[in-house]
Amino acid sequence: MKWYKIIMLATTLTLISCNPNQTGNKQSAENEVLLTPTNKIAYSNRRENLKLSVTDTIRKSISYFFSNPRLKDSLVLTIEPGMVKNSKAKLEIITAGNNVIYTQNFEAFYFIKWIYEPDSIPTTGGQDAYERYLENYWRSITPEQYEAYFRKSVEHFFDDIYPIEENKHNNIKVLEKNISDE
Repeated sequence: MKWYKIIMLATTLTLISCNPNQTGNKQSAENEVLLTPTNKIAYSNRRENLKLSVTDTIRKSISYFFSNPRLKDSLVLTIEPGMVKNSKAKLEIITAGNNVIYTQNFEAFYFIKWIYEPDSIPTTGGQDAYERYLENYWRSITPEQYEAYFRKSVEHFFDDIYPIEENKHNNIKVLEKNISDE
């Protein structure tokens, strides 16, 4: 009798999960596709509508003690020219002997994608109010804001990936002297 119940339960779950009459919103983060209750697909066009472009190759570098405590390595960021939504960026770590020990390729869109996250969101009105707020926020971003945000992100790229600088380390040492365990 147990096997009969298991088969019935599995069949029921299969039929319920395959119901073509189900409606609701489902979001795929990978493709940014929204399925509306009318089963009509609407693509999120934030990235596609981005008109910001890089006119010339951007190269930024900084030297840190990374692989050798006696010799500084160069961390080199290169952003290829073109539309930011399609352009590529590359991070390389090069030793003092000019050996590339690390390479990471990624999309230049990385530098602009967080502009779409507002500093605040509405706390009332539900999901519809939130979605309207985001749409209005995205439309309000000017080309100058995109460009300034992109430049700032590139400028501070190494601040985000290198955890501590020498002057910050010295400040921590000074603070350690003032700490006493009691």
